[in-house]
Amino acid sequence: MRRGFRPEPATGKRGHPKKFAGRGNPMEPDMNFFTLSHRTAELKIYSATVYCKAFQREINLSIAMFCRKDGTEICRKRYFSTDLPQDGMNIVRYYRARFQTEFLYRDARQHGGQVDCQAQSKNKLDFHFNTALTTVNPAKILRLENR
Repeated sequence: MRRGFRPEPATGKRGHPKKFAGRGNPMEPDMNFFTLSHRTAELKIYSATVYCKAFQREINLSIAMFCRKDGTEICRKRYFSTDLPQDGMNIVRYYRARFQTEFLYRDARQHGGQVDCQAQSKNKLDFHFNTALTTVNPAKILRLENR
């Protein structure tokens, strides 16, 4: 991870000016480079545009700091998006929703019979997958009501 796209001004020396501010450590990022984009008692989100060498492009990196009520930090999680103007809070919200969607697919495979169909036509498979995913949601609602 490189720190960012702040090209240095021309120094009068030979060669092209530096394109990046330097290399960063993803495990211990320089928090002076990040800006606070969201703050609540339990959550602080810092965002910055950085260059990712693996993707060979700029990414919007958000660091979410989860805190206790007294303000002590519990953990930090890093989220990223290739949509540069996207807000840091939206990035965290979308990743959390995606995680819940993974639970839906897991439950449909395990309990909804999603993998037990022997049909081969596209329409029948489509109906079976939709039915398996649909049966999981009412089952979760009934379980929560019976607690």
